[in-house]
Amino acid sequence: MAPVKRYASKQCLDGTPTDAEMYGTRTAFVLARKGGLLIPKLNGPPPPRTISTPPPARMATLPNLLQVMPSTLRLMELTGLWGSPKLIHRFVLMYCYGLLVMLLPRFVFGVGSEDVSAIIKSLAEVIFLVSIFVPTLIFAAKLRGLERVVRGLGDIFREASNDDQSSECYDLIVKQNVKIEKFFNFLTIYMKFAAFGYCLPSIMITYWRYFTNDGTSPVIFILPMEQEFYGLQIRTNLVHYHIFMVFSLLAYMVCSYFTLVKLTLPLFMLRYSSMTYRLVAVRIRNLSVPEMTADDLKKVIELHRKAFEVTELIEEMCHIPVALEFLTCVLLWCLVMFYTSTTMGYDLFSILIVVLSSLVEAFGYAYLGSELSEQAEKVGVACYDLPWYVNCSKELKGAFQLMIQRSQKILRLSYSYYLILKDLLDAF
Repeated sequence: MAPVKRYASKQCLDGTPTDAEMYGTRTAFVLARKGGLLIPKLNGPPPPRTISTPPPARMATLPNLLQVMPSTLRLMELTGLWGSPKLIHRFVLMYCYGLLVMLLPRFVFGVGSEDVSAIIKSLAEVIFLVSIFVPTLIFAAKLRGLERVVRGLGDIFREASNDDQSSECYDLIVKQNVKIEKFFNFLTIYMKFAAFGYCLPSIMITYWRYFTNDGTSPVIFILPMEQEFYGLQIRTNLVHYHIFMVFSLLAYMVCSYFTLVKLTLPLFMLRYSSMTYRLVAVRIRNLSVPEMTADDLKKVIELHRKAFEVTELIEEMCHIPVALEFLTCVLLWCLVMFYTSTTMGYDLFSILIVVLSSLVEAFGYAYLGSELSEQAEKVGVACYDLPWYVNCSKELKGAFQLMIQRSQKILRLSYSYYLILKDLLDAF
């Protein structure tokens, strides 16, 4: 009699395989419902529909608490950057809208002011916008790599928490996901009000100037960003000013969305990569020498190989955005020092906001890179402490030596993030 199983939906969150996974998508069968059960019958006609597995569904085979970056991936689904490619037009429209409102007018129409402080502020804003739009475009172009990272992390989490001695690994993953979720919620709330908070000071000062003006001198409006806007008199005409503010506010919301994506994606990937080495170290320490078998060692070695491959994929995806962020941080610091040496005004507040945002992001890369190096180093330490050289084949000994070498390579790659930031800050 054919095996009987309860119905598993397209997204099985309890780890139960779907019907297509259990019996094979290429096997023809008929599902006859009987008493709430699905009884497969082989050698029947093809099923009426096939169960496809888009990229987000791959992680859905994990329990909710073990899923990889669920909040960030759901955020990316809104614009087609993850999941169904049918929504990718949303990303294209948002990206083009941001370029047309904030960057293109600066290069075509200029700043609109000969004041040095306005020029410095506009230059700082251009650098900051480039650090948002370029990494976002890079991540959008490397979605295949992101799918491989998510799939690889899911395989590692599933394998590390799928045996009798996996309770510690399971708890580590759950605690990590809870922290990431809280941090994501905080950033989401901040980004929701960031656009309004950035525009509010300039709007309030403009209204105060307009309603307190005695008519003897023209009123010069304050702009959130120093730029021209397609021939409108946005500094002297109140109607044109409000038109510009509406378009700008929507563009700032687009920037907030892109910032949330390009900030959480690399930071969370680095954090998850550190978690994989932590899981490997735990599995190594849990190996019992008298009862240790070659199969146990092979599982640990395979887990470390997958973790190393995920780290290499993350390195390939993030090395340009990380380098660009460090460069942005340096350039903005130079502009701040030049600005404070020439003048002091209201524009300094806007520039400092941009500089602090870039500095916090660069610090996040440096901190998580340092954490990644520490966790990779612990894998090597755990290998040294384990007597793998006793009663092991030559093949397994070579595999453990390779694990130690890989942990040292990760140490050099990730720790360089911290060294770059440290050298930059020491230079200033």
